[in-house]
Amino acid sequence: MSPHDSGTFARIRKIFSILVYTSTVVLSMAELFFNYKDLETVIRATESFFTQYGLAWKIAVFVVYKTELAQIIRLCDNLWPLDEFGTGHNFQFLHKFLRRFFLLYTGNLALLCTQFAVTAFFDDQFKSVMVYYGEKESRSQIYDNFVFTLQVIYLYVGCFVVAGFDCFFFYLLGHAVTELKMLTISFSCKEIGRNWGYEERFKCSVKHHIHVLELLDKINKVYSVMLLNQHLCSLFGICFGIFLMTKDGIPPNVDHFSKWSTYIFTFILQVWTYCFAGDQIMHWSLKIPDEIFYDNYWNKYSLKNGLNKIIAIQRGQKAAGVSLGGFAMLDIESFNVVIKNAVNFFMFMDKMYKRE
Repeated sequence: MSPHDSGTFARIRKIFSILVYTSTVVLSMAELFFNYKDLETVIRATESFFTQYGLAWKIAVFVVYKTELAQIIRLCDNLWPLDEFGTGHNFQFLHKFLRRFFLLYTGNLALLCTQFAVTAFFDDQFKSVMVYYGEKESRSQIYDNFVFTLQVIYLYVGCFVVAGFDCFFFYLLGHAVTELKMLTISFSCKEIGRNWGYEERFKCSVKHHIHVLELLDKINKVYSVMLLNQHLCSLFGICFGIFLMTKDGIPPNVDHFSKWSTYIFTFILQVWTYCFAGDQIMHWSLKIPDEIFYDNYWNKYSLKNGLNKIIAIQRGQKAAGVSLGGFAMLDIESFNVVIKNAVNFFMFMDKMYKRE
């Protein structure tokens, strides 16, 4: 899915991934149609639907915005190195932390896929792992084996697509956060180990600030709609996950808890990670005007560049960040909204289901 990788193997891998995804979606929708009995069948189908829906948007971003992603990568080539300001201001620890966190994040995705596959393999009553409705009927042993094999392939293809997509997105936001942190130092009066005069340092900082904002703007154009749909997908995924976990009573039995807790946790972890990264972008972008203002503002150099500093402060007062389809910003508050609405919708569904 790399925008720079256009070799034969890359094309085969891309076509294979899309074919596996498309085949799984078509067969799962057909299975829903032929196995439909009542509303509960549709409710159980949501387990498959929301993961497929979220994955579809991520694949679409890679396919539709391939040129824009390549442009974003080229913009990243002009970012400051992590050791730009010497050993006194080294930001490599942040990227080491991101790598370790992402290993944990990817491990959780792989654990979820493995749990689904193992559960399906050892469950005698389970006949279809395609959408995991829990129907007792079976078409044939050959069909069950085919569906099981296809679904396991789909699970791990999806795992690698999600891991690759999220890794690239976190890489972009991680670099943006680092650059904003470096700009707060560059705009301050701290020693940075460069032989820049005051005026040259200010001009270079402003120029780089514009470059970082340009990068964030392009990221926003590519990912904005996908992030909105990811939030909606997580909201309903958490809601229906809680509902299915507690459908037979509270507290849930061990089997339901072991299965659905991992499912719910994956959605929560994913949306929290996105929101935390977006929140850091906004936080550090708002730090820049403070550094400009308190940087010995009334000394003779500041007075000389007073108008330039006022313009820079005014621009910095508007938080940079990534939006959710233009409706809201990607931050911790949007995470709180997802969790709150998921719980509220679950309570509504639970009452309606028991009423029936």
